[in-house]
Amino acid sequence: MKKSILIPIVIVIAVAAGFYFFFTHRQTPVMRAARQCELSGDLQQAFSLYAEVVFDGMPSIEIPDINRSKFLAPAILKKEVGKYISWVSTPSRRIKPDIAAALEGMARCESQGRQDNTISEPVVRPLTSDQYFDEWNKTFFALNVAIDPSHAALASGNYVRKLSLLVINSTKNYTYEVNCINTTTHRGSKCILLAENSVRLYVLPGEHLLLCRSTVTFPSEAIWRSHYTPIRITIPPEPSLITTELRTSVHRKVKQEAAALNE
Repeated sequence: MKKSILIPIVIVIAVAAGFYFFFTHRQTPVMRAARQCELSGDLQQAFSLYAEVVFDGMPSIEIPDINRSKFLAPAILKKEVGKYISWVSTPSRRIKPDIAAALEGMARCESQGRQDNTISEPVVRPLTSDQYFDEWNKTFFALNVAIDPSHAALASGNYVRKLSLLVINSTKNYTYEVNCINTTTHRGSKCILLAENSVRLYVLPGEHLLLCRSTVTFPSEAIWRSHYTPIRITIPPEPSLITTELRTSVHRKVKQEAAALNE
């Protein structure tokens, strides 16, 4: 009797393990394309595709939209902010095989990658607790929105945890898709950075990877998108305000093609 019960259980476990192995180890189409490009010697395209896999597949959260403070109830806004801060402060339990393989692929092909996007030299300013709270309010409360005093304890706790504020500015014409990835926790924060605008992200001390892709619309109405570009940035050990600017260099060939479309 025991054997008749045990055999179906073993079969179910084996099947479940097989499905788990299949779904956690299968490669996405982009990952397969990246591997094929690398094997064929097109390391530049392989690098961009590996970066795309990481951008899309790394566990990430959308940064809170400051404009939601205009209509959300204070308790709901605070809950959203707390969820975001908890996300960036907590490490992932594991990293998916595809993501680990894509990170390794990026490392192998990095010397051949096209650096369409760069950042200016970051300006770092250490913050006092009062300055930290002021910056916190600028991050989560839009102009003319009353400050919720209960955020003081939340801000203070993250000051003690030594979270810094990374402010990324953009130049004219270019819109950026950004994923700021903590290379230790393997968690990211995603956002869209519009032209002549800025985004504000909270980050732990240590090494981070800014994965970004820029988009521009030429006068011909042709749309150009850059390769995914990984930019490494080090966050200091003490709570700071780090300010930088994303910049894009459009290759001459792309400009010529856009000009031709205008003729």
